[in-house]
Amino acid sequence: MNSHIEKYLSIEELLSLPTFSDTTISEDGQNIAFVKQTADWKANTYQHHIWIYEKRKDPCFRIDEGASPSWSPDSRQLAYLHSVNKKNQIYVKSLDGSPAVQMTDEGEGITHFKWSPNGQGFYYLAQSKESEENKTRRESYGDFHRVGRDYQNHCLYYIEINDSSRKAQPLTDGQEFHILEYDLSKDGKKWFY
Repeated sequence: MNSHIEKYLSIEELLSLPTFSDTTISEDGQNIAFVKQTADWKANTYQHHIWIYEKRKDPCFRIDEGASPSWSPDSRQLAYLHSVNKKNQIYVKSLDGSPAVQMTDEGEGITHFKWSPNGQGFYYLAQSKESEENKTRRESYGDFHRVGRDYQNHCLYYIEINDSSRKAQPLTDGQEFHILEYDLSKDGKKWFY
């Protein structure tokens, strides 16, 4: 008689398995960052935490909740998206143990970002700012949209890390077109979308 019985995982066990994504290796090859997704059954949601593995240290360690980790060109800092009031913002964490710093405060959040090639700032996509005309109309008459006229496109912005004002420079105006993707030249002087 065969006593070997196949056992399959239950749905709950399958959903509880951690998954790993957004793996990124630092330029110097010494560090790896990744996102670990785990089920939070009490909150009925998934948690996304960024973990770092440093080659010189043995265990991995968790740094924060977030997504899209990206190493700086000098491999000393990690930028990532962290949700603030349900809107993604760029945070930067240094490997020297200092706390993470919030770099952006975009009202509608950030959809995508890249380090500048020199590591001094970020290029990112966010919704264009609301025009004064639309803001006045919304405050007076409520929240409605004129079809084909009031859409807020995604714009490309740049922000310097060492700028204490944390004021982003819009590189596109968002009036004529919507940017879904972009890339940078090696010197950071040209961007393509």
